[in-house]
Amino acid sequence: MRRCQDPPPSWRPNVAGRRSTWLRRGGARENAQLGADTVMEADRMTPHQLLGLAIDVAEEALAAGELPIGAVVATGDEVVGRAYTQERALNRRLVHAELLAMTEADQGLGWGQRPEPMILAVTLEPCLMCLGAAMTMGVSEIWYGLESPSDGAGGVGSVWRPQQPGEEFSQVPTVVGGVLRQRCQELFERYAESATHAGWRRWASALGGLPVRD
Repeated sequence: MRRCQDPPPSWRPNVAGRRSTWLRRGGARENAQLGADTVMEADRMTPHQLLGLAIDVAEEALAAGELPIGAVVATGDEVVGRAYTQERALNRRLVHAELLAMTEADQGLGWGQRPEPMILAVTLEPCLMCLGAAMTMGVSEIWYGLESPSDGAGGVGSVWRPQQPGEEFSQVPTVVGGVLRQRCQELFERYAESATHAGWRRWASALGGLPVRD
């Protein structure tokens, strides 16, 4: 697992209907009218820009009273899935942001061969469950903001030794952490200030209090 230093993003969401679409600031299509199932092409999104989009999704989570874990899935220049964790709203455990975003992408793309590498960007280091789902989904790269010392699975690739390697679904994605880390950490600090659930408040406070890194 590697870490990354990052410049601030210059992207914003343009939401239309159920699926979100993304436009670059000042782009020629910024005022386009988008249908509910449209996926808008963006101009060569970088991991930092994708994390900026994930942070935007996490802001929506905060507004809804959820943990600020936002995720986006992109293939080529298209964002094909976005979601935030919905444990509070749905009262379920298997509703992590990454799973929901990948499920949306899977529904849209189907089983066929991916024409471009698939990237998952998320504000918090994925857990083992979400890493496994990313492997099954064929995600080639995972970029995250803040590490999760209690359940983060970013280092699994260094010890993963399948008995029959080489299958597409057994490939661990490249995992890079620390992208827009400070902005992601601030999300958890804000959540801890207003959370009513004691366990989630304690966990978010611990994440917000992690040491600052250069």
